[in-house]
Amino acid sequence: MKIVLINPLIDGVNLGQVIPYFDEIPLGIGYIASYLQQKGIQADIIDCMNEPVGVEALIQQLKINQYDMIGISCFTYNFRNTVILVHK
Repeated sequence: MKIVLINPLIDGVNLGQVIPYFDEIPLGIGYIASYLQQKGIQADIIDCMNEPVGVEALIQQLKINQYDMIGISCFTYNFRNTVILVHK
């Protein structure tokens, strides 16, 4: 089984823009990926805050890798970008 966990861009942030306190992989996603890997499940992380990838490129990457499951983190500060990603 292949799972990907996605941390979308913060609403209103441009690709490659560095935002203090958002320049590390989110801890929650890291914990989930670590647990899944310990159970023998391939778990990838795509952190759009640290990887300069737009929505269209992200969708293309998801199609190429053919993940069985996609998890997307959602907070008030990235709600709009999360909704856009889910609708695509």
